[in-house]
Amino acid sequence: MLYRIVGLFVVLVVISGCALPSYEAISEEKEQFIGTWNSTDSQILIINADGSGNYYGFGRKISGGAITITKSELTIELFNETFSKTFKITKPPYNEGGETKMKLNHSIFTKQ
Repeated sequence: MLYRIVGLFVVLVVISGCALPSYEAISEEKEQFIGTWNSTDSQILIINADGSGNYYGFGRKISGGAITITKSELTIELFNETFSKTFKITKPPYNEGGETKMKLNHSIFTKQ
């Protein structure tokens, strides 16, 4: 009986360890992406300095996902791509009229 309990405990630890997203801190050169962003078409994207983030839009919700930013794409994923959203960075963060904006998939996001 003790072996079954220990075995079950080991299995639960392994499963829960596999399910946790792995965050990589946002690099200094990409820190302008950090913050809460709202789009003109009601999407919300939250990018945290530790590499975690949230996305809400078009009936989708990804909470606590891992953020990856390359030169051309921004991705938020949870559970190894089971739930993910990839944006093409049409225009990286820029200043316009005293606001910081960026274009992802041709949607304009404004930093809050």
